[in-house]
Amino acid sequence: MIPDKEKAQLSQLNQSLDDLFRQLEPYSDEQLNRQPEPGVWSPLMVVKHLMLAEGYSQQYVRKKLGFTTDLPRAGMMSRLRSLTLEFYFGSPFKWKAPKGVDDSVLQGTYQFEQLKKEWREQRTQLQELLENFPPERYGQEIYKHPFVGRLSPTGMLRFFQGHFNRHRKQILARV
Repeated sequence: MIPDKEKAQLSQLNQSLDDLFRQLEPYSDEQLNRQPEPGVWSPLMVVKHLMLAEGYSQQYVRKKLGFTTDLPRAGMMSRLRSLTLEFYFGSPFKWKAPKGVDDSVLQGTYQFEQLKKEWREQRTQLQELLENFPPERYGQEIYKHPFVGRLSPTGMLRFFQGHFNRHRKQILARV
């Protein structure tokens, strides 16, 4: 069972995703794959980046759930790391995307309908992960963000929302 706080976060994430999809519906794949200039991601490249980041995050948590139970309790430092991410997402500062979700994997063109289908499936998997999450593990730092370090599942969901919100602005500015 997903605790109320995380259930509300997941619901907000899914609502944000549905809103983005509705906003992108009027555009063709050609428009959504158009890079504003060389080296700048197209709207669908940004979508793929977001999907990869969430997908790899889920994989990491599943892996941790599978072999370790001895993780630090989420406390003041975990909250501070989460607040650092929130500050960053609200700032004009840019970080280079980590390997695996960067330019090296965001090549070619994408089909909007296919990405939409894959992302919705991925969100279903996220819901299943959270539903099957052992209740005692919600208070642990089970997720490791590549820049700020260990976060709780709540921190991971906050990261997903902040990351999504920041990149949604990029996506919509490029269509």
